[in-house]
Amino acid sequence: GDRAGHLSVSSLITETGDLSYQIQDGSYQGDDVVRFLRQVRGTYPTALTLIWDGASIHRGEAVKTFLQAENHGVIQLEQLPAYRPEFNADEQVWAYVKEHELQHLCCKTCDELTPHVVAAFERLKQQPDLIRSFFKHPQVGFY
Repeated sequence: GDRAGHLSVSSLITETGDLSYQIQDGSYQGDDVVRFLRQVRGTYPTALTLIWDGASIHRGEAVKTFLQAENHGVIQLEQLPAYRPEFNADEQVWAYVKEHELQHLCCKTCDELTPHVVAAFERLKQQPDLIRSFFKHPQVGFY
């Protein structure tokens, strides 16, 4: 891949304070979203309702095919209104990681950056109270 490129991260948080994430070099494609959905489904054996934004990648053929052919109703999708992305509690994950974990970090390549991002997410995983608080953020409006 392009060494000067960028990292893409998918993350998911639950109201109980769990965090799942997936990091890769380069941009996400539909197949990468499906890979993350499979990971999530493997992590949580119960039925899940995912609340996510209406990004075109979330509505692509790969995701539709997964939902129809493989998912068997385990994952239900609820789409946030396009004009209110801040309703997504998961937005608070990146806000927190950028502000508190990676603020003064300077890396020349993705390879250099990746372990720092992984470590930041791993530290956040150990803080379920903090993750739960993201749902109570004034912008999110779950409560």
